[in-house]
Amino acid sequence: MKMRKALALLLAAGSLLGLLGCANRHKIIVSDKKEWSKIKSSYQEGENVVLYYQVVATDSDLSIVVDGQPAKYEFISGYGFRIEFAMPDHDVEIKCIWTADPHGA
Repeated sequence: MKMRKALALLLAAGSLLGLLGCANRHKIIVSDKKEWSKIKSSYQEGENVVLYYQVVATDSDLSIVVDGQPAKYEFISGYGFRIEFAMPDHDVEIKCIWTADPHGA
């Protein structure tokens, strides 16, 4: 009987610790993860997020939108477009919008 109580207590404590470890962890939502590098499965609130969008198109302009707001980014040769932000206390959706460059590239 003592063994059952000890096992039940151990399982309950493990479950509680598991839940606490996942608190305030959030995801990055993108339409195609294959186009991004460095995306982890989840991020802690306040964690610095650095991602690289690895698609390059000519004769097009790129806009990257993070949580509905335009994001600043820079192109780094060999990596792609780099964006960086602090993870808020919710999941974040990132959209990449390509538009034809009226002036050509």
